[in-house]
Amino acid sequence: MRIAKALTLSLLLATALLLTTPASAMQDVWKQGDMSLKLGYLLQVQGTATQDANGAGDGWGTDFFVRRSRFLLGGAVSKNVTFFMETDHPNWGKDNKDGKYSSTFFVQDAFINFKLGEHFFVDTGMLLLPFTHHFTQGATNLNTLDYHSGNRYHAGKVWRDMGVMARGYFLDKALVVRLAVTNGAEGVAASLNEDGVTGNAMINESDLPRVTANVRYNIMGRETGFFLGGHYFSKEPIISVGAAIDFQKDALQKTAPAVGVDATDPAKPVPVLTDKGEAQNYMAMGGDVFVEYPFANGHSLTYQTNVLMYDYGEEAANTGWGLINELSYRIEQVALVGAYDMFKSDADNSDYTQVQGGVNVYIVKHNASLKAAWYMTTVGDADAVHGAIIQTQLYF
Repeated sequence: MRIAKALTLSLLLATALLLTTPASAMQDVWKQGDMSLKLGYLLQVQGTATQDANGAGDGWGTDFFVRRSRFLLGGAVSKNVTFFMETDHPNWGKDNKDGKYSSTFFVQDAFINFKLGEHFFVDTGMLLLPFTHHFTQGATNLNTLDYHSGNRYHAGKVWRDMGVMARGYFLDKALVVRLAVTNGAEGVAASLNEDGVTGNAMINESDLPRVTANVRYNIMGRETGFFLGGHYFSKEPIISVGAAIDFQKDALQKTAPAVGVDATDPAKPVPVLTDKGEAQNYMAMGGDVFVEYPFANGHSLTYQTNVLMYDYGEEAANTGWGLINELSYRIEQVALVGAYDMFKSDADNSDYTQVQGGVNVYIVKHNASLKAAWYMTTVGDADAVHGAIIQTQLYF
C-alpha cells in the first residue's frame, strides 16, 4: 500500500511539473548515457455549430467531441539511433448518435531514425509522407484551427504510409531533400462479380512501391525538423519554398473493366484490361511558400500557400488542381487568422471552396491555446454551408 501511494504521489508530482513547464516539445523523463526517453500528450477538444445539421436538417446542429487525443513517446538508444511513436483517438464522441462514444484508437506514427552522417538520415516505419508544407506539419503547432481539406492521397492512413525515407541536408541546411518509398496501393488481382463481369481491375500488378519526394529551400531561417510547423513563435524570420511529387504506377482503376473468354474454357469469363478497365498511374504534385516574419513587441506575420495537382484519370472527382492559403497576424498572445481553400475538379459538380476567419489565443504558446473560427463551404452547385468551431488545446 505504501509503495502504491508513493508511486501515485510521484506520478502526480511529475504530472504537475510537466503541466507547469511552458516547453513547446515533449518532456525528458529519463536519461542514462546516450539512452533517453521522452513523453508527451496532445489533447484538442472542439465544439461545433453547423448550418442545417440538426435532426430535421433545417436548423443549426451542435456537437462537442475530442478532436485529437494523442500519446507521444520518443527517445534514443544511442547518439545515432532515435525513435518516435504516437497514438491517436480522433473525433471521439463526434456525432455520437449511438450513445456509445464509438471511435478508433490506433498507432499513427511509429518510426526509427538512423543518423548515417552529419547531414544524412534514414527513417523506417509508419511515416508522415514528405509532400507539400501544410501536409508535413504536426498537429501540435498549426496556424489555423485545424488542417485544410485539400489533400487527396490515394492510399495510406491520415497522410502516412509504411516504408522508408531518406533525408539529406545541404548548403548549411538551407537545402533539404526527402525521398520516401512506401507501400501505397498494394498489388490486387482483378475480381469478377457473380454475373461474370469484372468488378475491379488488376491494381499494381507488379506490386511496385509508392514514391514521394520533397525538395525544400530555406531562404531565411531553417525548417529542418521531421514535422514542420504552421507557426513557430520564431524570433528570426523564416522564409522557405518547396516542391513535391507523389507517384505510384498502376495504383488506380479507370472504370468498370471488360470481360474476355478463357480459350481453354469458353464458358468461363476472365478479366481483360481494356482502355476502360485497365489500371492507371496515380500522381500528385505540389509547390508551396511559407513565411513567418517577426516584428518588434511580440508581433509577427505568418503566411502560407500550397498549390496542388492530382491526377486520378480523366473526369475523376479527385482529378484537378487546388489552392491552400492562410494568413495570420499575431500581437503577443492573440492572432487573427484567415484562410481560403479551393479545388477545381475535372468532374462535373465536384468543385470545392472554403473561406475561413478566426482568432487564436495562445495562453502558453502551443502548450495551452484557445482557437475559434467561422467558415463557409461550397461544394459543386450546392448552397454554401456555414459553420463555427471553437477548440481548446493542451500539449506538453
